[in-house]
Amino acid sequence: MDNRILSQAIKQVYQKYPDLRGVTPQIREIENSGSNEKKYSLVFKTITTTVNQKKLTKYVRATVNEQGKIIRISTSR
Repeated sequence: MDNRILSQAIKQVYQKYPDLRGVTPQIREIENSGSNEKKYSLVFKTITTTVNQKKLTKYVRATVNEQGKIIRISTSR
């Protein structure tokens, strides 16, 4: 995946989740069984503090196609 396209996809995630700004994602290529289009998984991990001062690990996963379009975003609790 082109670095310029990748950085645009990461900026889109940062816009939706501003608390992830500065977090570098893990990038993996997703295996496609029926399609020729490549997809990539961007996994962001951050640790936040709850209201009662407990630490909570938050994961945000974005599935992105070759053109940098975000197909799906999911978050952990």
